Amino acid sequence: MAGNKDISEIYMKSSPSSVKAAAKLLQLAGDNIVTWRTLSISSKELHLDYTLPTGQSFRWRRTGDIEYTGVIGNRVVKLRQDEDEVLYQVLARGEEEIECNSNDESIIREYFNLSPSTPEIPSSLSRCDSSPTTFSQLSEYWAARDQRFAAVRTYFPGARMLRQDPLECLFSFICSSNNNISRIHSMVEKLCSTYGTPLLLSASSDHGKRDLDAQADSSPHTPLHSDDQDVTQDRQAPLSFYAFPNLDQLAVATEEELRNAGFGYRAKFITGSVQALRERPERGREWLLSLRDVPYEEAAAALCTLPGIGPKVAACVSLFSLDKHNAIPVDTHVWDIATKYYMPGLKGKSLTKNVHEQIQKVFEDRFGPFCGWAHNTLFMSELASQRQRLPEKLGGTTNALSTKAPAVVAKKQQPSVKRRKIKQPEFFDDLN
Repeated sequence: MAGNKDISEIYMKSSPSSVKAAAKLLQLAGDNIVTWRTLSISSKELHLDYTLPTGQSFRWRRTGDIEYTGVIGNRVVKLRQDEDEVLYQVLARGEEEIECNSNDESIIREYFNLSPSTPEIPSSLSRCDSSPTTFSQLSEYWAARDQRFAAVRTYFPGARMLRQDPLECLFSFICSSNNNISRIHSMVEKLCSTYGTPLLLSASSDHGKRDLDAQADSSPHTPLHSDDQDVTQDRQAPLSFYAFPNLDQLAVATEEELRNAGFGYRAKFITGSVQALRERPERGREWLLSLRDVPYEEAAAALCTLPGIGPKVAACVSLFSLDKHNAIPVDTHVWDIATKYYMPGLKGKSLTKNVHEQIQKVFEDRFGPFCGWAHNTLFMSELASQRQRLPEKLGGTTNALSTKAPAVVAKKQQPSVKRRKIKQPEFFDDLN
């Protein structure tokens, strides 16, 4: 068998088309190295570039070409987009599972919502067997019902919704209020590094951390939910290898401490929500998990009883962590989509709770029970940082990127990052 160095060199020098073979060689190397494994999912079902840097989660960094590293629960995970599948490595696990890798794939698949459970699959998509409805099938369904979606969907394939831990998602989006992507990343990492549990790298992945640090330094990351003309793209802090803190760990934080750390007025919402959740008989996280079993309206109303949670943050938490596939978080971009394509009569009106509900109903009537997923593709098509992917007739630039290999082309033509004074936060700016 080839030595570890030889196998690593085979992988590093291999073309994208030979990554599968390289991954198999890595698996044969045994326990002395961190191996690449496959999720066995096509890019039509999951594309990292259109899923991870889209403002759903704030734990991911681009650490290589079409490669991201982040934290899922108590695991540090590195993901790589192959030509038509996704590969993963687990670089670290929580202390209680440091020697166990049997659950890695199932945990990662759950995080990426690869088997969304819902009894409300549109009848036109019902199957004669027991296989779950795929994202590709849903995309076909939406395209048949909406001209705009049909026109832009091929430019943003595999844009999935995540299924995050609801506690992490809740406090991440409390940090998002009137904020921009870079600062939200920084705040979430401060919570993790200050109050969370360290995730210890195994001896075989120490070299991987050094590689990640070097790659992160040389791989600027421009989030999709950020307009590089409006938002200052400060260099992100190094990725922290910490699990998100639980409620008992967060309870140590004081409002003064968080304000001094740069959280501003959000500090009182964090400490207030921690207290409110800890006072619940279900002990907080269990209560949040129970909201997966109730209708969206009930879940959103329950979330809005917590300090600092309004309709938009409730919709984000519901869509990104509570299986509410029909939730529509309404920000300035979604407002523009609604008034441009579906509800022109709303132009000039204020974004009130009632108007938010009207937009929710329009999307649900048009796209069905997974309208939250459909809205994500429409959302990306409106971002200034992504319009280069679209032809001019669809609102993009004249030099639109090819849809055949979006990730590879994006690497070659990634827009330069300009430092400018913040004019207005991009994604997280309206109703909390």
